[in-house]
Amino acid sequence: AAVTLSYHGAGNKVQDVASNVGLGFVLNAGGVITRVMRGLPDESTKGYQYYGKKVSEINPDSVYLNATINSQIDGEPDLFYFNFMGHTGKLVVDTLGNVQYLPDQGMRVISHPIHSSTDSTQNAWILKDFSGTTYEFGTDTAAKELTAVNLVGKPVITYISSWYLTRVISPDGMDTLNFSYSSGPNMSYKQYRGILTYNIKDDITLKRKSLFSGKVIRTDVNSSINIDSIDVSTEIQVLSP
Repeated sequence: AAVTLSYHGAGNKVQDVASNVGLGFVLNAGGVITRVMRGLPDESTKGYQYYGKKVSEINPDSVYLNATINSQIDGEPDLFYFNFMGHTGKLVVDTLGNVQYLPDQGMRVISHPIHSSTDSTQNAWILKDFSGTTYEFGTDTAAKELTAVNLVGKPVITYISSWYLTRVISPDGMDTLNFSYSSGPNMSYKQYRGILTYNIKDDITLKRKSLFSGKVIRTDVNSSINIDSIDVSTEIQVLSP
């Protein structure tokens, strides 16, 4: 397995945040599943796993719709991206806990941590490819990345934003590749963003607000990676826009 340093040539936006290897650079070592939170974390008490089913109702009440649109409860699933050992893809988890692949990438999720808190005892991702090789992500604390979002006038939302590859098991179970991580310092940054507030009950009126919101990321940055029993090569890849 190679350890590579990639750079994207698409340009950097004003509010882009540099990784621990530099702005626009990504260290590819092992693999990771990352989450793009939409609304609220799916597994939170007001998340999609609890409230998503109401989205499909024929006549949802205006209170529910207002709460969904203004992110007080969650009306859409988070997006999860995986990138490891040549495998890339995107998926969501529906309200029944079933994984939906966007599109199918030849990978199967055996178990995942995106459930309502009363349903789940599994805190890691386990994936298997068509050859039978098993991949485990986030099986220990140091292999998880936490993000805390602090919007002005809103409660702080803390959730797991990344699960790093911790173990690869061969199809016959005879060979195991282990990845270990150590935690680095926390990162924090602020962003400007426009907030749109809707009110459906009062004839669909729209209020526009331009608010400053502080977004604080409390992250376990991977400052070192230890790989057992593996040959490691290093190269730099520059990706075209």
